[in-house]
Amino acid sequence: MFGFTKVERETYNSTFLRKVIINIKFPLTALVKEKANEIKEIFKQDFPRATLGKSQGFQISLGGKGGQPDLRTINEDDNISLKSEDGQIELLINCDNIIFSIEGKKYKSYENNISLVLDNILRLLDLLAIKEITNSSLRKINLIEFGYDQQMIPNGILNALLNKSIVYNEDAFNGMEYITQNIHNLEFRDGDYTLNLKYGMNTLPVPDKKIGQLIVDNEILFNSEISTGELNSKMKLLNEELFNVFFWMFNEDAKNVLRNGQIN
Repeated sequence: MFGFTKVERETYNSTFLRKVIINIKFPLTALVKEKANEIKEIFKQDFPRATLGKSQGFQISLGGKGGQPDLRTINEDDNISLKSEDGQIELLINCDNIIFSIEGKKYKSYENNISLVLDNILRLLDLLAIKEITNSSLRKINLIEFGYDQQMIPNGILNALLNKSIVYNEDAFNGMEYITQNIHNLEFRDGDYTLNLKYGMNTLPVPDKKIGQLIVDNEILFNSEISTGELNSKMKLLNEELFNVFFWMFNEDAKNVLRNGQIN
């Protein structure tokens, strides 16, 4: 799809993941509030915490008195927020999209977390009489905190854990030790597919501590219509490509940390 080598998916003992997010968009429906009880019933086993509310609309100013803007909200739609008992997994059902998010520590695998919820999402779409998906995306956010000192500069974490092909040489700039943020944003396009890669490091303004973060935030999108019956196979394809990207971006030392907790 984007030229990354296809690899067999590997299950690790540890994870760098902070969050996994799926966004499924579809034509606007007015049935969310009307079907609220049936929707809750579909998901009640995995998402016992349910709240019926309103999606955040746009606020526009209509003037005002005394120099204060008179803000009015438009485009508010009904939505349902469903959460797991511990609140670490959420399904937000809006009138034109569904957002599924899971905290990294709760994520085990595509089969254990995504595939199972997609089965119920298909039941939901059938209930709402939705036949087409207009856009689908999968995003995986990896975040690693690290300590540094005078001997270990913050930018060095990129060389330590990432593929050297995407990292500056250690002597690329004079004064590499003064770099406090080094973030890269790339966008790839292939037909109806888009891949967004964001990676790099920053340092945190924590008093009396030298702490930084390595960020690898990857998102893949399919920007065209599919039938609801194609959703499972499409999401599986997106997930496989994201793993190919992940496997290429992290070096072998990083993968050994995930496998056994240490660098061989």
